[in-house]
Amino acid sequence: MIEEIHDRSVTDPLITELIDKITENNKIVDALDAGCGEGRYSIYLANKGVNVTAVDKCKSSVNLLLRKICKERILNINAHNIGISSIKYINKKFDLILDIGMMHFLSEIQLQEYMNSLKKIVSKNGYFILNAFAEKERENNPNIKASCFLESEIITMLNNIGFKLLILDLVKMNQVNHFHYMYVGLFQKKEKNE
Repeated sequence: MIEEIHDRSVTDPLITELIDKITENNKIVDALDAGCGEGRYSIYLANKGVNVTAVDKCKSSVNLLLRKICKERILNINAHNIGISSIKYINKKFDLILDIGMMHFLSEIQLQEYMNSLKKIVSKNGYFILNAFAEKERENNPNIKASCFLESEIITMLNNIGFKLLILDLVKMNQVNHFHYMYVGLFQKKEKNE
C-alpha cells in the first residue's frame, strides 16, 4: 500500500502516529534520535515527557536544535554533534530509537556497525522507528546516491539483530517539486525466546 505524505518541513503524520502509539501504550523513558537534523522529532518526543538524546553529524543542524532547546526551554533533550558511528560509545539503553531518513546514507560497512550498535543500545522490548528509501525510489530517481532497500532486506537486517516487525508501509512522501518512495517501519526488540 502506498500512502502520500506532504510537507517534510513539519513532522510526518505516519511517524508521529507511531510515536503516539508507542508512548501511549508503553513506558518510554529514554529515546535516541539518530540523525536528528534540526530536531523536529526530538522536540515532539520531549514534549511527551521522553528524555531524548539527539545526535547528528551536521554541526549546523545540531546548532539549530540547540537554539530551539534554549528558546523553548526544553530540559529533556541532550543534543550532540557526532556521527552515527559514535553511538556505540553511548553508555545507555534506549526504549525507543528513531532513524528518520538517516540509514540510507550509510555505506555497507557503516550500516553493519550501526546494526551492531543498535543491538547493544536498545532496551529489552525497546522499539525502533525507521524511515528509509525504498528500492522503488530508483525508478523515480535513477541517479540517487543513497541506498534503497527492498522490504525483505529491511526485515532481514533488523531480524538478524533481534527485532521483530510490527509495521512496515511503503509511502510516497511529497517534497517541494518532487517526491520519494520510502518505507516507514516499526520494529520491537524480541524476547529471547521469540
